[in-house]
Amino acid sequence: MDEYLVECDPEGAEVILQHSGNAVPVYVNLAINGAERVVRELKNALRRQDRQRQVARKAAESALRNELRGAITAMLLSSELRWMYLGFHPLLLAEFAHFIN
Repeated sequence: MDEYLVECDPEGAEVILQHSGNAVPVYVNLAINGAERVVRELKNALRRQDRQRQVARKAAESALRNELRGAITAMLLSSELRWMYLGFHPLLLAEFAHFIN
């Protein structure tokens, strides 16, 4: 987006941003920057967006993994306690513990 547009018509620029969806806004001064500089800025913006998506994806995966790990651990402990209550042999419980580790 041309910086001049943002300065002259901030409301119009805001409308453009609201309708841009997931597009990465890149502000350049077209009066002083050549095509090479604009292309370089666009490539840098796309790289930044890619890195941000990767970080967000890893954070989401980690959160989900931890949540599932906690739920699975709780189910396994509950099962083990239930087996102990029902009087299963300690060797069988040891095999079960070995299996879950």
